[in-house]
Amino acid sequence: MSRSSKRVTFVVPVYNVDPALLSQCFASVERQTFRQSDFEAIIVDDCSDSAETIAVIDEFVERVGNASLVRHETNRGLNEARRSGTRAAVGEFVTFLDGDDMLARDAAEALFMESVALKVDIVTAPLVRWDPVHLCFDDYGGSGQALSDSRNDRLKEIFTASHSFTMCGRAFRRELLSDDVFDMPEGVLHEDMTTTPRALVKADRVGTVQKPLYFYTVNPDSITGELSERRIDGVFSGVASWVTLAEGLGVLREVGDAIKTGAEKFVNTFVERSALGHHDLDTKISLLRRIEAAYGDLRVERATPTLLGSSFLEIFRTTEPGSVEERQVLEAYVAQHQDDFQARWAPARTKEMAHRLRNSRISLACKDKVVFVEAT
Repeated sequence: MSRSSKRVTFVVPVYNVDPALLSQCFASVERQTFRQSDFEAIIVDDCSDSAETIAVIDEFVERVGNASLVRHETNRGLNEARRSGTRAAVGEFVTFLDGDDMLARDAAEALFMESVALKVDIVTAPLVRWDPVHLCFDDYGGSGQALSDSRNDRLKEIFTASHSFTMCGRAFRRELLSDDVFDMPEGVLHEDMTTTPRALVKADRVGTVQKPLYFYTVNPDSITGELSERRIDGVFSGVASWVTLAEGLGVLREVGDAIKTGAEKFVNTFVERSALGHHDLDTKISLLRRIEAAYGDLRVERATPTLLGSSFLEIFRTTEPGSVEERQVLEAYVAQHQDDFQARWAPARTKEMAHRLRNSRISLACKDKVVFVEAT
């Protein structure tokens, strides 16, 4: 099959990815059960300056016949790398794979065959959170749920944050991924919150493969990392794009409550991580004020607070910035809820996930495969 006729295109954005993880990522593409003539891999180097990363990219592209390279002259961010890869793609379907993640060996085959069997425009599949150091994995919340064929119901499922936003590990009919899907300022974080709903509304039908096909590599220390204003701004930019999308479709009245629900969930998480995380008091106050300002700028009515964090924000916002009361209210909230927060997040900091893996006898006998089974 010529390059102008492929079933699936894997788009792999890369920016200074750890060489070991990147090699594993590329190996998972190269060893797909799908015929190599039926798929291609487009590697988008987003102006990496790591010589080791560049070497891994160049070796893979030179050696693998169905791989090609797009190289940015400046670092433009994940969203623009995906856009560049999509523009270069010739596959009937496009699947995004981050350079530090991996695919199951039958990912291309399973996703494409499901699209043919069900005659759908997008195929989703469960992801798993994968720790390659400790060989353990866990569910990736919301990624395995089927999405409705009704456009408005599909939007409600996404906007309530009950389904994963990720673009990764899913097969999108290439015609859906026009430039307007990726239109946003460069460098915005949490870009999937914007691009995934835009693609979903274009699909007539969405199918689901009920088996994990994508291994999302987790940095075990990242959960306790400090929450940044840039991360807050990225999420609220995503929520604001939901409002714009719903207005453009004329369905804001129908899906507005779902947007309010999803926004409150993000606010609750941000407030908890800001107020109860490992920050000094001044940083906590600064982050909470940033959340409050971003929440207030949304062009949608706030939900009546039903969650602990969002309820606290309603109290905190009534205090005068820089006042003694502002600090006292925050200190009281921390004193009351700090232990519970740490207890809920502690399992993630132990670098342990729900399932640990070991090699099976089959995997030990196979030179080109690794087969894992859950340890008893």
